[in-house]
Amino acid sequence: MSDSDIANGGAALTAYAMMQFTHMSDQEREKVKSALLRYCELDTFAMVMIWEHWNQLVKVANNEEAA
Repeated sequence: MSDSDIANGGAALTAYAMMQFTHMSDQEREKVKSALLRYCELDTFAMVMIWEHWNQLVKVANNEEAA
């Protein structure tokens, strides 16, 4: 499993469940863990970008109301 194998929430849930309920080698478990951490990192980054965009829209809207 590579970092790109987990590309959405459903795949992340499946990979996490696989780690819990599947017998796997330590090496495979590390690969899944790494892929999950990378997915979470990118997902969190995307949420921050969305929040920053919405925050900027609110600031612009507030400035237009004050004018």
